[in-house]
Amino acid sequence: MSKVSKTIRVALVCMGTISCSHQRAEESPVIRLVERNGAGDLSTYSDVGFRQWFSARPALARQVADMCGPLAKKSTANWATSVEGTACMAATRTAPAQKLTADPRGW
Repeated sequence: MSKVSKTIRVALVCMGTISCSHQRAEESPVIRLVERNGAGDLSTYSDVGFRQWFSARPALARQVADMCGPLAKKSTANWATSVEGTACMAATRTAPAQKLTADPRGW
């Protein structure tokens, strides 16, 4: 085998390893909900991309933000930098405020 063909083979193996090492976002109810609603592979999204996507879907942003409250309270230190954490923070920032209802009690 020539030296050139060995070099090409090594280069192809390295490229294949690098391209296969790209992992999809971790599985969680939040990730599944957002992907099911048309976001695609969330591992490619940035905070800005999430906010832009959620701003076009305010009802979904509110739903995701409501799901994320309990998750944030019991999360690990690096949760905010995970795909789920980034999605949750973006949804919380872009979700419309919850409607206040009048107190039905009479004073």
